[in-house]
Order: sequence, then C-alpha cells, then structure tokens
Amino acid sequence: MTKKKDSDSLQLRIREVLARAKVESKRQNKRSLSSKVVKVLDEARQVALDAVGTAGLGQQGTWPAVNKIMLKSFWQVGKLLVANGLGRPTESTKQERKLLEISRCIEPRFAGKINTVSNLIAMCDFHLAFPVLGPEGSAAPQAPRWELPWDRFLVLLGVEDRKARNWYMDQAADQNWSTAELQQKIAEGAHTPPPPKRKAAPKRKAAAPKPKQQRIAGRRAQASAH
Repeated sequence: MTKKKDSDSLQLRIREVLARAKVESKRQNKRSLSSKVVKVLDEARQVALDAVGTAGLGQQGTWPAVNKIMLKSFWQVGKLLVANGLGRPTESTKQERKLLEISRCIEPRFAGKINTVSNLIAMCDFHLAFPVLGPEGSAAPQAPRWELPWDRFLVLLGVEDRKARNWYMDQAADQNWSTAELQQKIAEGAHTPPPPKRKAAPKRKAAAPKPKQQRIAGRRAQASAH
C-alpha cells in the first residue's frame, strides 16, 4: 500500500514538473521571438542612424537609403511573425495577445506607430505580399519599390488583387503620389483590367450544292434563257 502511494505521489510530481516545464518553454519561446523582433529593428535603426550621422539626412541619397533599411527590417519582422504562426489574426484573440506582448517589448525602444499590433500585422502582410526579395540588384518577382515610404505600403496592402496592387505601387513610385493621392486613385478604381478578348467565330464555308440541286438549277437557267 505504501509503495503504491509513493508511486502515485512520484507520478504526480513528475506531471507537475512536466507541466511547469511546458509553461516555461512557452514563455521562453515568446521571449525568444520578441527578442528576435527587437534585434532586427534595433540593428536596422542603428544602421540608419549611422548612415544619417555619416552623410546627414539632407544629403542626397541618404533618405532613400534609410527608408530602404527600415522597410527591409519590417519585411524581416513580418517573416519572423508569419513563420511563428502570427500572421493576420483569426477570430481567436490568441494571436492578437501574442502580438500585443511583442509590441510591448518594442515600445521602450521605438516611439510612435511602429509598436502597434496593427502595424505588426501590416508587416506580416508586407512579407506575404512580397514573399521573395531576391539578392541585391536582382529582378525578383513582385519586388517592392523601396523608394516608397511605409505609409504608402500601408495603403497598398489593402488592395487584395496582386496585379492591381503592383500597378498602383509602380504608379505611386513613378508619379510620386502622396498617400492621399494613392488612396483617391484606389477609391476611383484607376486600375481597371482590360476586358477579355473575345475570339472571333470561325467563318462557315458555304456548302457545295448537291448533284440533284445542280441539275434543277441548270434546268431553271435554260428555261429562263428561252
């Protein structure tokens, strides 16, 4: 009886240890993901600050370079979040709670909208909209236009159709549209796909007259001649 009681007690302690280990593992994973996100943003910010400190923000080419650095860091954050199942939240609030925890880790380092849950979701969408960046200088498919600021991409990500989104992105970059202009063009449906081309119906060849019809036509022609 005593041995069975000791065995049951041991099994209970083992289950408690395993349960605590599982909880701690989840906490470690959360902290690990948060630290990875913070590291990506911290490194990008430091590189951007170094670029500004070296050349000055007013120097030609500095702002586009800084903008590209930050956009790439947002893409990388989106990739991390998507890989950990934290894309656009479903009806469940579990994903949103995790994103909120990450945003709170970012908050002490970054002021403004970068640390909001909606912005983290937008970074996920940014990665999903442009899943392949390709090596530097390559013509990767669906590559983002790095000269566009983040607020333009926040508008573009609301366009679900890929071809339409890429068209608006190119036009916004080439025509230097403001955020308000881009929103207006999208609302007006400036990108309208051409109607599908209809195939012309094949022309039917006139059927050759049958021998009997030829004889009747010949007799009528002779009769009219007389």
